[in-house]
Amino acid sequence: MYKTICQVPDTLADYETEILLIDDGSRDGTLEEMKLLAVQDARVTYLSFSCNFGKEAAMYAGLANTTGDYVCVMDADMQDLPALL
Repeated sequence: MYKTICQVPDTLADYETEILLIDDGSRDGTLEEMKLLAVQDARVTYLSFSCNFGKEAAMYAGLANTTGDYVCVMDADMQDLPALL
């Protein structure tokens, strides 16, 4: 997902991009991967929940913690393609 999302800012050169990742209590190493991405890419920040609070809580947390003028919410399953932005 991260690699696919990162292709989009290259086509939007006039805009500053922030990538906020939300871990909704997963137990599969997601948090460790997000921490690594945040170290490697200054655009990446993350939030991690102690347990699964659900999609709505994750979306609210993301929206409450963004700094940009425009926000796009995307699920990690890539149902909505980032290229459509």
